[in-house]
Amino acid sequence: MLSADAEFLKAKWARFQRALRKKRAYEKAVRINNSGPPARFCNTLIMLHHNEGWRTIMSYRCVATSVAGFVQQLAVGYIANGHYFYVSGLIPPHKDPVKTDGKILNAYHIDVSKWTRFRRKREGWAGVQYLRYRHFYVIIATHGLHPPFAAEAERLVDIRRCPLQFMGYSIGCRRARGGGEYHASVRISNERYTELKSQFESVVLNRTVEELVSDFRHLRYEPYAPVRVQLFALLRQVNRRRKVAGLEQVPSSALRSGRSPVRPFDELEMEDKLIPVCLPEEFSTDREEEKK
Repeated sequence: MLSADAEFLKAKWARFQRALRKKRAYEKAVRINNSGPPARFCNTLIMLHHNEGWRTIMSYRCVATSVAGFVQQLAVGYIANGHYFYVSGLIPPHKDPVKTDGKILNAYHIDVSKWTRFRRKREGWAGVQYLRYRHFYVIIATHGLHPPFAAEAERLVDIRRCPLQFMGYSIGCRRARGGGEYHASVRISNERYTELKSQFESVVLNRTVEELVSDFRHLRYEPYAPVRVQLFALLRQVNRRRKVAGLEQVPSSALRSGRSPVRPFDELEMEDKLIPVCLPEEFSTDREEEKK
C-alpha cells in the first residue's frame, strides 16, 4: 500500500513520461516533414508525412473498430452521460476519413483534457464528443453553449425524440418506467425487426431445431435489455408456429442472455465476434448490405 506522498510522486512521474512522449513525437514530426513543424503543435493533431500524403495521428480516440464497440461507446459512454443532441452523416467514399476526423476535432474543439471539459462544464459550455465507424460518424453534445456546434442548429436532432439508426440498431434515450430519469436504450430498429420476423416466419416449419438455434445464436445484435425482449418475442412467435404444426420447440438457450463489454477502440475488436452462418436467401445480413 503506497503512502500519499508515494502516490503523488508516481502520478507526477507518469505525467512527465507522457510529456516526454509528446516531445519526442513532435521532434519526429519536425524531422519527417523537413519543411518544419506544423503551424501549431497541440494535443489534438500531429501531422506526419505518410506515403501518399498527410496522415493525422490523434490522441483523442474516436474510431470504433466494430459495430458493437460503436454502439456501446455511444450508448454507455455518451448518451448515458447526458449527450442528447447529435448530428450524423456519411463521409464520401473518395475522402480520407482520418483527415475528416482531424478537421472535425479541430472545428469543434473536441480533443481537450478532462480538466478542460470540467472547467467548461462549470462555465455552462456544452460537452461535445465525436465517434466514427468506417465512413459513418456522429457528433453528439450535452446541454450548454457551444458556438461552433450551434452553427449546426438546423441539423441538430434530439436523441430522446428521434433515435439514431445504425446498422440495424435503434439507439435512443428513454425514461424509466414510472417517469424516472432518462437512460440509454438500444434495440433492433423497427424496420429490421419486421424483416427478421418475416424471415423466420418463412422458414420456421422447414428447418430443424438445431438449424434454428444456430440462426438465433448468430444474429449479430448485442443482447441489451430491449434487444433481449425483442428476440424472446421472436422466439415465442417461432415456437407458437411450431407447436401448432406439432414440431419440437426451440429452447430459450438459443438466445444470448448476457452482453460482454467490448473495447470500442481496440484493434483486437476489428472483426465482429459473431459471424453469420449460411442462411437461406430470404435472410439478408447487415454484412451483406455493407458489401453492396
